[in-house]
Parts: sequence; C-alpha cells; structure tokens
Amino acid sequence: RISSDSTVTVNGSGATLNLGGFSDTITTFNQSGGVFTNGTLTATTYGLSGGTVGGTLSGGTADVTGGITLSGAINSTLNVNSGGSVTASGTAGGAVNINTGGTFTLAAAERIGDSSAVTVDAGTLATATFNDTVGSLLLTNNGSITGTGTITAGTYTLNGGTVSANLGAGTANVSAGTTTLNGAFAVTTLNIEGGTLALGGNGRIDNAAVVNLSSGVLDMVTFADGVGTFNMTGGTVNGSGANLLSAVNGLNLQAGTINANIGNSAVGISNGTTTINGTVGGAVTVSSGTADLNGALASSLTASGGTVNLSNTVAGNVTVSGGTVNLGSADRIGASSAVNVSSGSLNLNGNDSVGAVTLTGGTIGGSGVLTGTSYAVQAGTISAGIGGSGAMTKTGAGTATLSADNTTTFSGAVAVNSGALLATTSGALGTGAVTITYGS
Repeated sequence: RISSDSTVTVNGSGATLNLGGFSDTITTFNQSGGVFTNGTLTATTYGLSGGTVGGTLSGGTADVTGGITLSGAINSTLNVNSGGSVTASGTAGGAVNINTGGTFTLAAAERIGDSSAVTVDAGTLATATFNDTVGSLLLTNNGSITGTGTITAGTYTLNGGTVSANLGAGTANVSAGTTTLNGAFAVTTLNIEGGTLALGGNGRIDNAAVVNLSSGVLDMVTFADGVGTFNMTGGTVNGSGANLLSAVNGLNLQAGTINANIGNSAVGISNGTTTINGTVGGAVTVSSGTADLNGALASSLTASGGTVNLSNTVAGNVTVSGGTVNLGSADRIGASSAVNVSSGSLNLNGNDSVGAVTLTGGTIGGSGVLTGTSYAVQAGTISAGIGGSGAMTKTGAGTATLSADNTTTFSGAVAVNSGALLATTSGALGTGAVTITYGS
C-alpha cells in the first residue's frame, strides 16, 4: 500500500501505475505521461498533464494542463485549464470546469455524469457526434460547445459564447454576454434577463418553447423562428432582412422594443410602452399601456384600452372599444377595412378612405376627412370630417353627433330610423337627402 501522505508521480510514456484492482488514498497524484490503471486512487489534488487515466480518481480536485486520455473515471472536480485537453471514452462524474484554453472532447455518449455541473468558461466542450445528459450547463466568457451531438441539462445558463452543437430540453437563462445559437435548442422555458441571445440559423428555438424576455436582446439576425409562447416585459428583439418571429400561442407584449418582423401570430399589448418597428402578420390587440406601431400591420387592429400610435398602415379591420388610436398621417387604414368605434376615440391626422364605418359610442376625431363606403351610427360623436357618397343610417335609441362641416366632402343619403342624429354645425349632414323615419 502507499502511504496516505504520499505524493505519487507517473511520467514518461512507458510508466504505469497499476493498483491491481485495489483502492488507495494519498495526498497528491501527478501524471504527465504513461498509464494509471486498474484501481481507485483517492487524493486531495491531481495534476494531470499527459498520459492515460484508465483507473478511477475519486474525490478532491483534478487540474488538467496537458493532453490526457480518460478511459477510466474521474469522480473529482475536474478543471480543464489552459493547454489542457481531455478525450473521454471514460467518465467524469463530478463537476466539470472547462476553462480558458481547455478542451473536453466526448469520445462516446454519456461520458459526463447525469448530475454533474458543467461550466464552459472560455474553453471548449466538443461533443463530436455524441449526446450527453448533465445536471447543469453554464456557458460564459465566449466559451464554445461544438460538434453535432446534443447536451441535455436541467438548467442552462448562457452568458456568452457559441453553441454549434444541439441543446436538449430544460430551462435556460440568459443574463450577460452574447451567446450565438448555431445548433437546435429543444428548450422548454427560455428566460432572457440580460445580455444577447443571437440566432445562427432558422428554427433554432423549439417551436413549443415559452420565451420570456424581460431585459437584454433576442437577436433574430436575418433568420425566422417560431416558438410556443412569447412573453415580453422589457428588452429588445432585433432583426434584419427576412427575419421573422412567430409564436403558436401568441406574443404577449407588456413593454420593450421589437425591431424584428412578427409572423402570422396574434399580438397582445398591455401595461407599459411597447414599440414595434417591424411588420406584423397577425391580429394586434391593445388592452392597456402605450403601443407605438411603426411597422405595417397585415391583419386587424383592436384597441380596448390604452393608447395606440399608428405611424404605418393597417390592412385589416380597425376596432376601437376603449382607449385611443392616433393615426400618424393620412391613409393609414386600408381602403376596404371596416372601422368600428364603440368607446374611446379614433383620431385622424389627414384624410383616410376606408370600408364600412360603424359608430356605437366613443369619438371619431382629429383632423382630416374619413371617407367610408357606408356609415352605421347609433351613438357617439364624429368630430372629424366625413366624405364620400356612402349612405349614413342612424339606428338605436342613443344620440349620435356630427360636429364638422361636411358640405364639400359628404353627399351620401342620411336616414334616421331611430334615436337622435344631432348636427351641431351647419353643413354637418352634407348635401345628400335626409330622411327621418323615426327619431330626430
């Protein structure tokens, strides 16, 4: 047996330490070449700079500063330091720290312990073609995870580096640095709380993932990706070119800035100030807060509260059931879009030609002339001008008010079938025929 306070060194290509199947405890083990095999050695520290570890190292801390082959087991805290490399056909059962200039290469599947904490700190974890399940994974300081295998962890902390391999299911947190995803990520929940997560290709994030962005940046670059649910309470989504962000269960936006394009997904906006500078393919609903919509909307816009500042166009129907919608300039609403106002206000900033206009409450105001194919009014106020030759029909028991002079812009017939239509300005009813069947 070897004394427990001994330092044992194995060096030279022909050197071999063979424990004959037994276990021994010492203070320090150093290996710069040769072979350690056939037994378990327990020490406080292990200095590994070369050779083959074919036996088991148990406990303590192992520092790797040269190239070693691991065909046995290292059940210690394993630090792969500058100049160090581990080629593992054996197993690493403790924490694995791959530091600056270090490389840990999988030579077979499942080489790292299922409960091991793995840190890639400016080093490289090379998966080759193999898969591995670990306890947790931390990537920081421009570390790299390479190969075509998949690393699956309970939790992932991505704080700077490049992931070219694939990552499995679990919960991921991004809070610092810039991490680029070149491989696929089957993440269940992705929390971006700082730093930048940049996509390196299309479809990098799992299409069922819940993505929570509270600070930092999700950079779509020029790529398209679809997720399950996208929740945003702050931060920024960037993108250029043909980028596209979609969510099966919709995007819930409470604050932040989106400089990317949004696909055919429902968008709900509430609470704080949200700015969308890209295009939006799906329906947009604003219930509270402020929405600055600077990209073109391909579908509908509904405001039930809050303030909407629309500087680009909306191709679908516009419904205002609360809050305020401010049009940034003329011709913001599609020529065939239905406009429905039941509460709140729609404010023009120039002339706009639309489809059918329905007013059951609230106000259509601002400066300019709204030209609809028809007007169905029950209650509320139109203080902006109206135009065209489409008929206006007053129904319902309420009072609808027209307060602009429409003499030169509106020639449609006006029919009052019930309730009251109040013209507070000369010429408010335009130049068309007025018929009162019932009401005033």
